[in-house]
Amino acid sequence: MVVKIDDVARVAGVSKTTVSRVLNNRGYLSEKTIKKVHDAMESLNYQQCRGQTTL
Repeated sequence: MVVKIDDVARVAGVSKTTVSRVLNNRGYLSEKTIKKVHDAMESLNYQQCRGQTTL
């Protein structure tokens, strides 16, 4: 199963825009939000495709 940014957002309880901002290190994000996204990515074994760095 391919894990998508939507899956990470659902598990983390944030929007897919927030996940994209974490992945691209853009804009202000709280440490709590960053940790939630990273934890979700780890639990889902998410691996970012180099060609898909934006929404």
